[in-house]
Amino acid sequence: MKTWAVIPLKRLDNAKTRLSTILTAEERRNLMLKLFSHVLETCVNGNLRCIVVAENPEIEKYTLKLDQHFILDSSGDLNEAVAKGLEYAEHKRFEGCLIVFADLPFLTVDDVNTIIRLLDFSNIVLCPDLSLEGTNIVGLRRGVDFFKPEFGDRSYLRFVESLHDFKTYLSLGTGLDLDKPEQFKDAKARGFIL
Repeated sequence: MKTWAVIPLKRLDNAKTRLSTILTAEERRNLMLKLFSHVLETCVNGNLRCIVVAENPEIEKYTLKLDQHFILDSSGDLNEAVAKGLEYAEHKRFEGCLIVFADLPFLTVDDVNTIIRLLDFSNIVLCPDLSLEGTNIVGLRRGVDFFKPEFGDRSYLRFVESLHDFKTYLSLGTGLDLDKPEQFKDAKARGFIL
């Protein structure tokens, strides 16, 4: 299956603001760069072609260094960035596409491959966060025209209510994102080093 990944990224200068009680602005920026590089490299190592949607020249340079695709986006809107990435993937005639958020410190190639295999059985694969409220990864098969990017608070719950045919995949790698101080502390306890 010719599978692509869309990796949207918010501005680095205001990345992970919910972690501002435990990390400085520079630490949060460095954290986001580390997380992004891990997610991008994991997707590349899983044989995905990647489309990074961001506005940072440093992100663009790193993306192109790995021979992946970059879309400049200064909208600041996550859902708009995802839509741009999906449009590009559609133009490239993807068979499968994963929308992968860039804050997953334990994402593995096995996770990526499992999601791709699940797309053989379903048009959509949802990967919620560990609280089963937010969504960290969405897998889509070509031809799914009813999926609308509506990420944000409680997105997994909204997707479950609105979608009918989907599979759910949850692992530490797909479920533990770093949005809140307790998640960061959990990741550190599991061996994540900033």
